Amino acid sequence: MAHQLSALAAVLVFSLSSSAFAGTTIATQGFTIGDEWGGSLKLISDSNNVAKFDLTNIAGLNYSLTETYSSSVGDGKLDFFDVSARDGYRVISVEYSGVISGALIPAPDYPDSWPYSYWGGSATNNSQAYFGTYGENTDPSNNAQKKIFFNDLNGTVPFSVKNSTELLPQTFKVWLEVYAWASVTPGGGQWFPGQGDDGYYSWMTPSTANLGIIKPVLTLTYAPLSAVPEPSTYAMLLAGLGLCGIARRRRAG
Repeated sequence: MAHQLSALAAVLVFSLSSSAFAGTTIATQGFTIGDEWGGSLKLISDSNNVAKFDLTNIAGLNYSLTETYSSSVGDGKLDFFDVSARDGYRVISVEYSGVISGALIPAPDYPDSWPYSYWGGSATNNSQAYFGTYGENTDPSNNAQKKIFFNDLNGTVPFSVKNSTELLPQTFKVWLEVYAWASVTPGGGQWFPGQGDDGYYSWMTPSTANLGIIKPVLTLTYAPLSAVPEPSTYAMLLAGLGLCGIARRRRAG
């Protein structure tokens, strides 16, 4: 549901003038890129036809819970980037990458032993990302997306996803949508003092859930356009070769 709502919001935003969302514009050797929603896109490097951008302020979600009551925390972020290749260049690939780290420590469930009774807790986490490139006049909700899902992550995993291999136009948009959640329920126990006593004592044991997206990076690779001669250039070249051939035959005669 969250993705459907944000996708609808994306369509509405795309239909509006991008000037309403003044953001950062960065120029590289091969292209310019503008952050429509002003999410502090930062250039890391631009060398060997590869430009890398820090997405920490845009996609660097990080959540941690250690609670003795049921609790959850999470959020999502959506951003668009306008890319325009410079004259003589074209962008050949767009990649979203980083590292995601999670930890799950549910409260333990011990065997009951009179007069003690126990129950365990739970800990979960979840992350989703939707990534795509599309032309200026394309409805983003109809665009084929790359998707990344992580559920109940207990460890650290690198991730990387690229746009499709189709030739990118000289001007296009990048869509990045990221979500992350963590939730816990506690464990606990009860102590019954003895027979004939209706009273009891109880306690709660905390559960822990963490999830973080670390060092998210947007990487664009670009290349010079191959020089393709105009038809008139081919005609002049052929004419020149023909004149050289005639001159050579006259000298030989």
